[in-house]
Amino acid sequence: MLSYLFAALLAITAVGYIVGRQQALGVVGGEAYRLHSRPTYHGAYIAAWAGLPSLLLVLFWLLFQESVIEVLLIRSLPDAETANLNDAQISLLISEIRSVAAGQLFSEPKAYILEAAARYTRWQGIAYLAMFAVAVMMALTSLVLTRARISEHFHARQGVEKVLDIIMIACSLIAIMTTVGIVVSLLVEAIRFFQRVSPVEFLFGLNWEPQIPIREDQVAAAGAFGAIPVFLGSLLVAAIALLVAIPIGLLSAVYLTEYASHRLRGMVKPVMEILAGIPTVVYSFF
Repeated sequence: MLSYLFAALLAITAVGYIVGRQQALGVVGGEAYRLHSRPTYHGAYIAAWAGLPSLLLVLFWLLFQESVIEVLLIRSLPDAETANLNDAQISLLISEIRSVAAGQLFSEPKAYILEAAARYTRWQGIAYLAMFAVAVMMALTSLVLTRARISEHFHARQGVEKVLDIIMIACSLIAIMTTVGIVVSLLVEAIRFFQRVSPVEFLFGLNWEPQIPIREDQVAAAGAFGAIPVFLGSLLVAAIALLVAIPIGLLSAVYLTEYASHRLRGMVKPVMEILAGIPTVVYSFF
């Protein structure tokens, strides 16, 4: 369903660009010099407003769809089955319903689980159909409304630039909020960690065995959280990496700067800059 939706939005966006460009030329009888902005800006303006709001709607819809369906699903279950369940047990129950809905049966589920799985599948289908209809209608409505603004003196270029400014500001805000979220998450988890583990033990302990019981009925060791072995391991890895990277990197830089031809430097330098921009953890993952 999502692939069809994105294809439909892409098609509407392309149609909006063509319609906007052709209408701008039609307004001035094909004499593009009479327009305040070039015909391509008129097409881009309609395409942007036809595609971007609908795309944002789809992203927000997908972000909250599962949460809404889960709330409705839990409320539709018999009270006797959910009365004494905590959050973890409810999460396991939802996972079981999803597995049954996906056809992953490891044992014979209860009757109310089967009914909930059927409802889950049906509600998901309804949600996707509603999202498809609303997004397409929104895109078409935006196309019609922005098309009515096309005229000889319409400042289409400034409109496109405003859209690009909004996109750049949104991307910057997302990056900033992501960083803030990471910092807050680390601080919260660090505070929770040091409420259970002494900072002195963590900073000066010589044993790292993070095995502790999470539940009362779980058998596990008391756990040791001395971070010195972790720090020494990181320093050892960094030292080995420096022994490899410094000679190769330094000699490569000298060669590219002093000896390589302009053609070779022009090909290798951009590739190395792209590779340097990828976090090293990505390389280690692969």
